[in-house]
Order: sequence, then structure tokens, then C-alpha cells
Amino acid sequence: MDKLLKTINCPYCETPLESQPYRGKAPNGDTFAKCLRRCDSCQIGLSNAQGNPKIIHADFRSNVPVQVRADLDEAVSRAVTASSSKPRQLASESSEDALTWTVVRYLEQEGRLAAVVSHLELLPKVDEEPVVLFWGSESPGTKSNAASARLTEIARDLGETKKRTEPDAILDFGLVGSYSSKPSLEAPTKTSLKRTRPGISMWPAARRLRVPN
Repeated sequence: MDKLLKTINCPYCETPLESQPYRGKAPNGDTFAKCLRRCDSCQIGLSNAQGNPKIIHADFRSNVPVQVRADLDEAVSRAVTASSSKPRQLASESSEDALTWTVVRYLEQEGRLAAVVSHLELLPKVDEEPVVLFWGSESPGTKSNAASARLTEIARDLGETKKRTEPDAILDFGLVGSYSSKPSLEAPTKTSLKRTRPGISMWPAARRLRVPN
């Protein structure tokens, strides 16, 4: 017998989104095409969860503010691992990748990364802006690939030949140090805050990612 998910209004235009029929268990709605409830006008779908469905964008670029959409395609294509799945990950409203790109790319464009890192005391006081790596590759517009080349060497030394570690963002301040980040959208607990708090100490080899000026 056919089943239907609960009708929910589109969060943007408030049009009622009726479910397409399905049988058995609802399919995994992790892409716009797989969502059983879609708004073609707004180009978003709702994941197939029975409760608290997530917004899934047809175009992953629509999930970040227009101010930072430029060059996102290039950054995704250069990701060192899972570049084929990166658009799918970026399309969800709960995407950590979208959060990372939005915050770090905006601060990079505004030339405010050094000020933020210094203010939060993540590293000793730094004056010059860092070289930024997104998903293991230099930020679009960066002329040198020295930092990502060094990251590749570190991965090789750690025995990562088939599957690479992929910090969402690395800020390389040269001889001062490097800071890697893997954010979480979930509310931190006492245990998870200590375990997942980003910083150079979370990756023993991070202090080796230093590229002379």
C-alpha cells in the first residue's frame, strides 16, 4: 500500500508540499531529487524524515549567502577527498561544510582572519593574514600551492595513502603556526566539547604544516 509523508508548507513561499507516494520505508532524502516533498518554485526539498525534516537545496550554492557564492564551485572541485559528494553535503541546511565556507571565506575576503584568531587567542598574536585551505586545497585565488603540498607530505607520513584526512579549513600563518577546524552544528556537551574543540593540538602533525615566507 502506498504511503505519504505529512504535508508541510514550504518554509520560503508557504505553499503546501504534498508527499509523493512511496512503499515500505521512505527513501533517503539527502538530495533534492530524492526528496518526496519538493517546491519547484523555490528549488528546495524537505528531507524524508517523519519529524523535523531538513531543507535540501537543488543547487548547493543556494545554501550559502550570495556574498560568498563566488568561487565555491572551484573550491569544491579542488577538495582533496570526496569532491563528488561535496555538493550533496553542501546542499543540506545542516551542512558543516556550508557553515565553514560561509564564515571562513567571508572573514578571508574581509581580511579579518588574523584579527579573529588573535582575539580568540587561538594562536599567539598574528598580524598577517593566513593562507587558507578549504578541504585540503588552497582557497581560490591563492597563487602558491606550497601549503597543500606540505599537507600531502604530512598525510603520506601518517600512512594516509588511499583515504586522506580532510580538515574543513586550515589557516596557515607560516612560522607562527596553523589552525585547523572541524565545526559541529550540534549543541556541545561536556564530553564532546573537550573531544571536538578545534585547534592545533587535535592533530599531532599540525605544527609541521609550516611554509616559509
